[in-house]
Amino acid sequence: MMLVYYNLMIWLIAPEILTNPLIITGLIIYYIIGTIDVMIRPLPVKTMITVVEKAIALIGLLFPFIIILAYIENMIIIVEFIPFWNELIVAYIGIVFMIIGGIIMIISRIQLGKFGTPVIHTAEGHKLGKKGLYKIVRHPMYFGASLMMLGPYFVLRSLFTLIGIVILYLYLMRIRIKMEEEVLIGAFGDEYRNYMRTTKRIIPFIF
Repeated sequence: MMLVYYNLMIWLIAPEILTNPLIITGLIIYYIIGTIDVMIRPLPVKTMITVVEKAIALIGLLFPFIIILAYIENMIIIVEFIPFWNELIVAYIGIVFMIIGGIIMIISRIQLGKFGTPVIHTAEGHKLGKKGLYKIVRHPMYFGASLMMLGPYFVLRSLFTLIGIVILYLYLMRIRIKMEEEVLIGAFGDEYRNYMRTTKRIIPFIF
């Protein structure tokens, strides 16, 4: 349903976007990975939606309009004034980001099993995930999702829209990660604190 909505909005407002093979390739990759993620994610019995999750959902609803804005920015500003950013290599970087980010996101969710829900919560019998990618970073799913989120704006070769999305998304992720870690400390205590001392938060070997 969301894919129909995305494509319909783009087709109604800026149909020329859907005639660009490179952009179409990027959108197809984004849609495929997003669909797989939705299909494999478990849902909690009790769902409590936080303000951050509502904000992320709102970004999802605005996605086609942000894509259109990025496309217009490229046509009006990037092509004329920042031509080096309009090189195909920038778009290829975006496609690589989406593929790598999507793989990381899906593997991370699979490794969490029934606890890899899209909302922050702990359930009865909840076990702390410390295997696979979780040996390296505490939130690999967010790392993958961040690459997935940024990819389309590289493909569109926008710059200012990309910067705005980076700032907004990193702000929301920072709040969400802090909330999640507080919940996990409350549930696992010293086990999670020790885990925090031996792993990076989101970027392997860096942060």
